[in-house]
Amino acid sequence: MGDAKPMNEAEGNARAGKEEIASGAEVLQAMLKTAKAFRMYLPNNPLRKKFIDEATEKMSAHLRRYGQFQLDVEQFTIYYGGTSIHENRDAKESIAFRLYSDGIRSLLFREGIRHDEISDFLDIVGQDRPADTDDDIVTLLWIKDFPHIVYLLAEDFLEADEGKGAMPTVTSQKVGIRKAYEVPPEASTQQAPRNIEPITTEQAAALQKETAAEEARDPLQEVLKVLASILAGETDLGMFQEFLEIVENLIGNLLHAGRTGEVLRLIRYLQKLERSASVAPGKRELIRSDSGKYIPADAVLALQKVMEGAQDFPVEDLPDLFRYLGPRHMKEICELLGTIQQMKMRKAAISAVVEVGKGNPRVFYPFLRDQRWYLVRNIVLILNLLGDRQSLDAVAPLASHPDLRVRKEVFAYLLKHPDPRARTAVIGFLQDESPPLRIRTLQILAAAKFTPALKAVEEMIAAKDFAEKPVQEKYALYEALGALGGDSVVPQLQRMVMKRHWLNRFKEGEVVACAVAGLKKAHTPAALEALRQAEAKRKGGELETLIARALKEAEKDGGGPISSGEDA
Repeated sequence: MGDAKPMNEAEGNARAGKEEIASGAEVLQAMLKTAKAFRMYLPNNPLRKKFIDEATEKMSAHLRRYGQFQLDVEQFTIYYGGTSIHENRDAKESIAFRLYSDGIRSLLFREGIRHDEISDFLDIVGQDRPADTDDDIVTLLWIKDFPHIVYLLAEDFLEADEGKGAMPTVTSQKVGIRKAYEVPPEASTQQAPRNIEPITTEQAAALQKETAAEEARDPLQEVLKVLASILAGETDLGMFQEFLEIVENLIGNLLHAGRTGEVLRLIRYLQKLERSASVAPGKRELIRSDSGKYIPADAVLALQKVMEGAQDFPVEDLPDLFRYLGPRHMKEICELLGTIQQMKMRKAAISAVVEVGKGNPRVFYPFLRDQRWYLVRNIVLILNLLGDRQSLDAVAPLASHPDLRVRKEVFAYLLKHPDPRARTAVIGFLQDESPPLRIRTLQILAAAKFTPALKAVEEMIAAKDFAEKPVQEKYALYEALGALGGDSVVPQLQRMVMKRHWLNRFKEGEVVACAVAGLKKAHTPAALEALRQAEAKRKGGELETLIARALKEAEKDGGGPISSGEDA
């Protein structure tokens, strides 16, 4: 159990920034120098006082800035924020070894710590003591009863997670130590002394309080504690695998019961064992290879009810949960995306899936054929966010999906894909049944100067149904025609802007507006000259104003293609 610090504390530590870790290392170095000074100098030596003052000052500054100072202990190494900040493999000199040997796995120093607390603490951990003494570090810390220093023992690390990351209280530590020194059963046969004094009212109240606390203990926590201890201490790989199966069966039952807090604690503990260098390689490999192996599929699907039923469901924990369950259960996780109705929860689930699915995007491909439009859309979005470039052949056919929301997601995927075939596939959206999507496609192709689309644009303008198209789409078509055709289409556009429609002024205005839009997007010298000539010919009225404004904007732009404002 070399790294048995509280699992949720470890998660918080993993997020410590570089400055905080550097500050933590500086505090620890000051403490180590002070602990060494206790062995080298007498109590009245000024150097000893100087070291204590320096350690206190650095500790206080760190606590003011970060709120607490937690050290996690392995056999020869001390960690802060998941980062090793001190290592000494000399058992005689290593404070980490002393703490670890006495069962301490974490130390937490809280804001408000006093000068005398730090001094007494370093005196305890820094002094050499005879091997036959009964006063180990844990006992001495218990006797001192420091109000701002809490320590976590190997056997109660799971209990430290029961209160959302709270370290064990001093009272719980005293109870644990007291149990270690209880009189064995065989000693009860000895005759009790006759002069037993009755307990006081205060003692009776304390006993009653401890009895109530014992009765209120959750049996599940005891089971978790026992299983964790076995996994940490079992050396036979066969037995270890059997207990690993028991733990995963328990995880499945807890998922069914909606006890995600306990599930996450067990999963994080297993992940921690798998990462720990002090755990035998064979055990680490079993945890890695058997991850999720014994968890039934229906237990994963039961998450949907929990995720939508709990208002305070910890969405930030989903990546850890999905990382452990997949890729064995990626199918069930994708099924979850098809059943979760709450948008907020679905977005959180998608973000978590993206984070854990980077190594195996192909597992998502089968769900592109699902009948549920929202699941298909979510899978396309996931592949887009993953940047999976191998899925083009699987995604491109969905451009004709019956649901517009899926087609929009496919459109976004194709726009980001670097393969030239993806941009060619975008041209197909010019025939989409949705006018807004067709207009968006025209704008994107025009802004990208994707000239292979010119033929399709010309065919749409020449088609019989052009007259029935929305006016916004007509403008977009001519803008694309000018941007993609350049000088080759200027004569056509110039004829349109000059032609009079004496019997249909409304049609004339629409035709001129379309031609002006095309010339403006072409933005070549010939196109600008055509606009100048049109301005000179069409004097008075709204059309002159339209042409003059377009010419002014084109000349102000100063040359080069006029962007539609869309990112290709």
